[in-house]
Amino acid sequence: MLSILCLFTVNGKTFTFRNVGILSDNEFAITFQYAAMSDGLTKIGTFYKANLAGISKTEVGKGRSE
Repeated sequence: MLSILCLFTVNGKTFTFRNVGILSDNEFAITFQYAAMSDGLTKIGTFYKANLAGISKTEVGKGRSE
């Protein structure tokens, strides 16, 4: 499970999702489930990679320790 998934679009927008589980990640699209901040429900999102400039994944427990 990931703690944070950030998607950067070719239009300059950034979408950040927390408590993320990747369901599918192939050369065309990334599909994931996440806990919505608006209502706390688990939802599924799909982004087509043709519309993305970049992806950042942060895994639970993999951050820099201080």
